[in-house]
Amino acid sequence: MQHVDIGLTDFLQSLPLAVLFVNTEGNIQGANPATYKIFGYERDDLNGKSVEMLVPESFRGGHEQHRKNYMNQPSVRPMGIGRDLLGRRRDGSEFPIEVSLHPVVVNGKTAMVAAIVTDISERKRVESERRSFDAQVQEQQKFESLGLMAGGVAHDFNNLLAIILGNAGLAVRKLQNEPAIQLYLERVQQAAERASELANQLLAYSGKGRFVVGPVNFSQLAHQMASLLEASISKKGTLHFNLNEIVPPVEADITQIRQVLLNLVINASEALGGERGLITVSTGSHFVDQAFLSNGQVPDLAQGTYVFLEVSDTGCGMDRETQERVFEPFFTTKATGRGLGLAAVMGIARGHRGFIKVYSEAGQGTSIKVYFPASAAYQTENPQPATAALVGSKRQTILVVDDEPLLVHFAKEVLEEAGYSVLTAHDGREALSVFRNKAPDIHCVLLDMMMGDMNGDEVFRTLRSIRADIKVVLTSGYDEQEMTAQFVGRGLAGFVRKPYGAPVLLAKIAKALEG
Repeated sequence: MQHVDIGLTDFLQSLPLAVLFVNTEGNIQGANPATYKIFGYERDDLNGKSVEMLVPESFRGGHEQHRKNYMNQPSVRPMGIGRDLLGRRRDGSEFPIEVSLHPVVVNGKTAMVAAIVTDISERKRVESERRSFDAQVQEQQKFESLGLMAGGVAHDFNNLLAIILGNAGLAVRKLQNEPAIQLYLERVQQAAERASELANQLLAYSGKGRFVVGPVNFSQLAHQMASLLEASISKKGTLHFNLNEIVPPVEADITQIRQVLLNLVINASEALGGERGLITVSTGSHFVDQAFLSNGQVPDLAQGTYVFLEVSDTGCGMDRETQERVFEPFFTTKATGRGLGLAAVMGIARGHRGFIKVYSEAGQGTSIKVYFPASAAYQTENPQPATAALVGSKRQTILVVDDEPLLVHFAKEVLEEAGYSVLTAHDGREALSVFRNKAPDIHCVLLDMMMGDMNGDEVFRTLRSIRADIKVVLTSGYDEQEMTAQFVGRGLAGFVRKPYGAPVLLAKIAKALEG
């Protein structure tokens, strides 16, 4: 191999890292071209000048003291474990640097120090992006875990409520001559219905609360709710509307959108803290690109036209810490929490493939903007639901399948009272056993979607393999759209959401049998 003789000066000239030599008084004695390039100076601008000119003015005093201490006890600080500092370019801009130090010893004494400076702007950018990504993943995992828990609780809760509502309804009908007892039972029904609303909020938070989806115009909805919103705010609050009358519709559950608007307005009213203030409800739409979504930490959504519903107030505002927690379930800045509140708003937005932007400063008010994707196409007609007879034929047999025994008992009693013959099963395997033995005699199956041994989908497929024309009505505490999406084109006869009462159950069964 040919020997190449390269001098130290040539090596320093070609080195991509900035290398500068500083004497014990802190003056620059020389530097390589990379130094001039990184800091934006010419050669004559640095030689003989104080090294402190390369750090921001606010740091110069501390840097000078640190330099003097180092000169008294110099040591090697190699690259990789050097200090992270801020450098200052000639134009005044600041940037992150790493500095490693190597004493230059002459006749046993430190004559100067060689400082190797690395511009670490790119490394810091990558680290920041990684931290941001990690934070997004952790936040998403947190909401997914809480949503899974909330959805499971709501499902089981709805099972119990169906039993309470159903049996209370039966008791009311059979105690028509006992008005005092009927009154107690009606109160039980009212309490159970209110509890069902809480279960719906849990489903909304879990992102599984979208029940009846159709075109919704945010501006029209805000107009319709104006009186209710006025009555929901404090007496010192003034409600103002800034509505775009030509916003496109969104495909959404109108009940949940009402909940979003009401929750946001109540939250804005509470932010006024009893003081006079303004609450503004705005609507509009605009194109949202991928960069906007990424900056908002929602990179998994598709760019396109989004419709927004915005509620702003002139209240107390929020600091950064509060903003980071405001969508947690039951979080509140008040003495005690009152419910899911903004957590439900977050769940509804996520369930509709939307997202939320929060703009707030302590003492400067708050604006919460909820974005939903605009509908690509929609129908202006609202078809009326088909009516169905509520009395069955004794020649028709219904198989009721549910892993909740009390719910099976309730459905059986309601259907038998209406004139149907009823077979029951308490899990998927028992249902298939009953069906194999009685398949020719069974006209319809009421099938619970969520069971421990076999899920509804597996039972449905097996039922149809035994008898392809069997009518199956699914039931679940989750929303219809999510539960029935996997059955599109497979001949599902209907869906009834828990908790359900006798009239709803009978109407669904009758409609399925007619279909």
